[in-house]
Amino acid sequence: MALNVIGKQGNKEKYTLIKKMTGDWDYAGDNFPGKKLICRTVLSNIAKGKITNIDTSAAEALPGVKAVTTYKDCPVLNANITWWGQEVCAIAAIDEETANQAVELVKVTYDQGTAVVDAEDALKPGAPLSGVWPDTNVRTTSIVRGDVNEGFKQADVTVEETVGWTYRWQHMEIEPRCALATWVGAHLYLWTSSQNPFGQRSAVSGSLNVPLQMTHLVSHGSGSGHGDKHTCEYGVIAAVLAKKAGMPVLYQLSRRELVLNAMRQHQAKGRVKIGVKNDGTIVAIDCTMYGDAGGNGSVWAAGLHWMLRTTWKCANARFDSQDIATNTPPTGYFRCVADPPGDFIMNQVIDMVAYKLNMDPVAFRIKNSVTPDLVHQDTKLPYASIAIKEMWQTAADSIGWSSKFHAPGAKTLPDGRLHGIGIAGGVDSHGQLSAPVGAVVHLTRDGKALTNHGQSYNSFSVISCTHIVAETLGMLYDDVQIGSIGETDTSSEGGSEGGSTRTITLGAAFQSASEDARDQAFAVAATMFTPPLTKDKLSAADGKIFETANPANSKTWKEVAAKFSNPIIGRGYTWAKKLRRPVLNWPIGTDCETRGSEVTAAEIAVDPETGEIEILSMVNVIDAGRAVYLRGTEKQMFGGLEIIAGQALWYEDVVEKASGAILNPSFLDHKLPTSLDIHQDRNKISITESDDAAGPYGAHGIGEPVVNAYCCINAALYNATGKWVKESPILPWKVLQALGKA
Repeated sequence: MALNVIGKQGNKEKYTLIKKMTGDWDYAGDNFPGKKLICRTVLSNIAKGKITNIDTSAAEALPGVKAVTTYKDCPVLNANITWWGQEVCAIAAIDEETANQAVELVKVTYDQGTAVVDAEDALKPGAPLSGVWPDTNVRTTSIVRGDVNEGFKQADVTVEETVGWTYRWQHMEIEPRCALATWVGAHLYLWTSSQNPFGQRSAVSGSLNVPLQMTHLVSHGSGSGHGDKHTCEYGVIAAVLAKKAGMPVLYQLSRRELVLNAMRQHQAKGRVKIGVKNDGTIVAIDCTMYGDAGGNGSVWAAGLHWMLRTTWKCANARFDSQDIATNTPPTGYFRCVADPPGDFIMNQVIDMVAYKLNMDPVAFRIKNSVTPDLVHQDTKLPYASIAIKEMWQTAADSIGWSSKFHAPGAKTLPDGRLHGIGIAGGVDSHGQLSAPVGAVVHLTRDGKALTNHGQSYNSFSVISCTHIVAETLGMLYDDVQIGSIGETDTSSEGGSEGGSTRTITLGAAFQSASEDARDQAFAVAATMFTPPLTKDKLSAADGKIFETANPANSKTWKEVAAKFSNPIIGRGYTWAKKLRRPVLNWPIGTDCETRGSEVTAAEIAVDPETGEIEILSMVNVIDAGRAVYLRGTEKQMFGGLEIIAGQALWYEDVVEKASGAILNPSFLDHKLPTSLDIHQDRNKISITESDDAAGPYGAHGIGEPVVNAYCCINAALYNATGKWVKESPILPWKVLQALGKA
């Protein structure tokens, strides 16, 4: 199929770029200038316990304080404390200085319990209960495939290793969580920075018992989210205070409030045992993955073994998981949830097996990767597309693997540093069709189109959807414009900007809506030809509607739109996760699996005296299914390499074990990489297009796969030194320790 818009460089970034550059882009906190109260919160100074008394009288008496709320009248505040820094009271005042003063006046008395901060301690028999779940710190799951014991009997070589812990970190998005609330009678109006406007509306509505049609949420600009802007707590706090004060209230979390109370990547550990034949064929896998669920009990450990059980062909396997509740800040979505730490654990052990067999790590991966002719080994469904086997070779070729790979510790650079090269990746759990959503396309009377999006402008999927609309309508790309975004009163439900699902899921809805609008327009256009045609004889492309059998017989969209007797609005919904074209022997309509895949390779230099690692080059290979919005795909992939470097070398919360306190809740102390640490000129990308048979125009999601494979840097470290560092981030002291120098 010839495509005119899909995969081209056209973009709509100017939609927001000028407003951002001039300070006019609409962020939640910009509304009601000079007419809103400012919220600050009182945070617990214990990691576990219960509030026995909270005295807010002095704070309420402070001039300028307009409202105070606690667990007694705010449904998202809790008397039970399960992490250090938990919100226990919120105050709205005329300015931030007054709110901060009031926070210091609140007196809280606790019945303090014994906290369990370390996941290893929480696992021990007789460990103190974190209080997150009743009567236990641990929840388990298990998936068994075939006969794992029989599989290991067939193995010639077995490797068993424990990798981890990886570490936790907060997202540190440039714009912290933000909500501005005001009431008009019984109607709640809420402006937020959101990745999920309709989901937040539902959660706020449910928490406050306000009907959905009386809960009006707007989310336009957002200073990134990376998984942190799905939940409702900050919106509920702002709404409760606004109702008490009778004024708009802004709760934009300070950096400290954000780090202590918002989502963070959870830490993980894995015990992995792999059995192989002498020729490198994997015949058995047995693993137990451990995930720190934090003080909110976020259950993700089963996701840690997703890549291990979906990337490799293996008939006999067991995949166990244990989620461990600790008295540490909340864990949850981080730009791919469990896949990055799962990749870190899996790819180290895969490398260990390859090196033990004296087999090239790339060749070992290619030999054992799943292929399109296979069904998913657990669901037994066919893949709509999968290209992981080819992607290993693409990454290897791009980084020059054949000429640069060497035995561990065998190459020293002229400056005395150790040279290393590594590769990692796999089949991701994300990028698939998710819960059905809706889309609206307006055809204007001058032959153009407007799109309404039920999501905020938080990623490039908004622009991707305009590509899909222009392609489907056959309009010129510049004739399709972004209309309403992130407004629950004016848009169809757009779903969550998570799971790398919007381009494929909302994109499917926009393709359906465009087809609906196009069919209505074709019915009008058909009457304009001489002799009249039927709409099934028409096609559209390059701004024209034409007779399919005779493209020269055409009308412009403007000519056709002038004949509309009524407004034309296209509506559409996400289709089911089924094949939309045959794949091998599987017919149209077959239930299927649709997922993203990623492979990243890195070349590094290691200073054996300081332990410093310099990234010499990296390549990100991503299966996009089809790159709908090419510029956006490229930017996601380059940005993903920055996050890969950050996960491998920098990101971490520093936790005081005695108290459970986070010691680095600021940009100053949270050592994030800057532009001086990232050398974009050393990074390369390569887009794989496997043509997903379930996605719009063959696309599936990439937002999370692009950040996964940070183990490539760890693999390169082993290749450079012959030593494994089994915990992340790979800080210089850990390198020196592995080398026996610290």
